[in-house]
Amino acid sequence: LAGKHQVVRLVAVGGQGIGYECKDLSAGKRVFVKQLNADPSTTNGQIAVKRFQREASMAIESRHVPKMLGSFEYDGHYFIVSEFIDGESVEDIVKGMTDPFESSRLRNILKQSAQGLSDAHIRGAIHRDIKPSNLILAKSGLVMIVDWGICRLEGESTVCDGSVPLGTIHFMSPEHIRRVGVDRQSDLYSLGVAGYWCATKQYPFDAADECELFREILGATPVPAGTLNTRLDDDLNNIIMKMFLREKTRRYPDADAAIKDLDEGYGAAG
Repeated sequence: LAGKHQVVRLVAVGGQGIGYECKDLSAGKRVFVKQLNADPSTTNGQIAVKRFQREASMAIESRHVPKMLGSFEYDGHYFIVSEFIDGESVEDIVKGMTDPFESSRLRNILKQSAQGLSDAHIRGAIHRDIKPSNLILAKSGLVMIVDWGICRLEGESTVCDGSVPLGTIHFMSPEHIRRVGVDRQSDLYSLGVAGYWCATKQYPFDAADECELFREILGATPVPAGTLNTRLDDDLNNIIMKMFLREKTRRYPDADAAIKDLDEGYGAAG
């Protein structure tokens, strides 16, 4: 790629981009290279380029967020280079398990993820697509939050979003679906849904079609995770369920409050 990176293998293919493990030919180290999967000559493609450029400019200082190393354009395509994370997605780990995570292990994953969100939120960055496939458990034991492709800054215009809400519907908060007031609490909502899925291997809200799923998220009452997984301790169940309460005023106000409960027990944050 542009004489700078040698492709080692294809890592991921998504709606927004294609990811490769590459060798940086000058530094001799492994890096992750993401290629924009869009036609910049179209209107939607131009919007995608703006989102891609925004992702490349994000400089979030956190041990739970891969370091951005640069970006470049080559042969009419756009690329972002970031730190390579040697690990496996939480989604793949759970799918390969016979039983869900033990409470202590899930608590650790949620705590590390919340810390990464706290670091991002301090800098005003909202991820908007927190889900198990975007949480990587590195071989070092660190949880890394990846794929900041649809992130935005708090208070930033949503003009780059197009006509439909961006993200993964099962993990979207009610305000995300309504496209109003998406903020740090919305990321925590998604993390709570991710925790629920990890604990139960089920979504708290599910339906056969998109419109019905929207209605479920906006109006249905989920079965507690601890009811579906009786091995989940009550304390962690309460924390997970509080993360994605429908009413924002009843959720954790920020990631630090969730971390306090994860550290000290449900109710410690008030």
